[in-house]
Amino acid sequence: MTTLSSSDPLADTVADRLRRLAAAERHKVGFPGWSAAFPQSLVPFLSHELNNYGDPEVDPVFPWHTKDLERELVEDLADLFGAGPARRWGHVTSGGSEGVLHGLWLARAAHPGAKVYHSRAAHPCVARSAGMLRMENVAVPTDIQGEMNYTALMRRLVADPHPSAIVVATIGTTLTEAVDDVRSIRVTLSAAGKQSHLHADAAMSGIPLALHAEGRPVFGLHAQGADSLSISGHKFLGAPFPCGVVLTRIDPGRSPSASDLLCGASDSLTSSRNGHAALILWYLLKERGISGLRELAQAGQATAEYAQRRLAAAGWPAWRAHRRARTVVFPTPHHTVLETWALPVVRGISHIVCTPGVTRTRVDRFVTAISAAIPEPIKDGQPWTTPSRVL
Repeated sequence: MTTLSSSDPLADTVADRLRRLAAAERHKVGFPGWSAAFPQSLVPFLSHELNNYGDPEVDPVFPWHTKDLERELVEDLADLFGAGPARRWGHVTSGGSEGVLHGLWLARAAHPGAKVYHSRAAHPCVARSAGMLRMENVAVPTDIQGEMNYTALMRRLVADPHPSAIVVATIGTTLTEAVDDVRSIRVTLSAAGKQSHLHADAAMSGIPLALHAEGRPVFGLHAQGADSLSISGHKFLGAPFPCGVVLTRIDPGRSPSASDLLCGASDSLTSSRNGHAALILWYLLKERGISGLRELAQAGQATAEYAQRRLAAAGWPAWRAHRRARTVVFPTPHHTVLETWALPVVRGISHIVCTPGVTRTRVDRFVTAISAAIPEPIKDGQPWTTPSRVL
């Protein structure tokens, strides 16, 4: 193995990048990922290939995989989301977008020719995935906070002559963390007389909201919930790289061909899956446990409440889409703030996301930066006096 000396230009380049990354972490509030300390016991695995090839239910003939841990991870998450013991299947993905693509792939097989309905606040990957699968998609208006308008959904379903419909419910929109109500969507689909597949894009808020739920979450994988569901592993759980898990209560009906018998038929979109992702997600879930994860979720909510109060006290309009939201929305601050604090900007709206890595001290520094840059939020040359919730 090649080692880098302190005088090696390559070592200097890597060290400089690490210093810049560490400095940037101090101002990380605008996006939902966070940096948990990487478990030291897992570091040696980074020097080894871990390839979870093929069907997650079938171990390959080679030993460099973590499929057993992947299956245990799926079981734990299926329990969290209320899946019945006999109706659960899933695997690790490259992230929430692959999970949505997989959910629509299953839906298309069950309901060929059906349109995909999603809110206008849904992640762009929904429309992109529908396009990749040659499925027509329909964007449904939202309310002022970003939740799907179910009356508008009903009008579009009634106008659609196809007997089936596919709906993607967003469990935590990217801008406001609004949550589509799966129960209302189910009622609307029934009233419209549609057969359906409902996928819950729970990349942002799925795990935190499931931890808060009394019993099973309304968007979960029980009979009244979603048919498939996807989460991200690098948002709430704190994996250091993009990854996720897709879960479904629909048996994919595996039928391996001769070429698949060494590693099992692949019912995932990719044949090889990241064994390191399965390892670290399994580890983080086991290490923290449900009680530890619930504490993280509660702490994030408390920090968001604190941030909203601090911004309001500084004269800055701020709001949250619901009481469990860890996202605080406000008018985009002065451009000098954005030079240091990376924030999304969507039609004059920005936000901070109180992931487990965002502390009250960091919130205080952010509010101080906003206050120092300009005394009050400006829109079209005039001060804002009330929060803007137009999406």
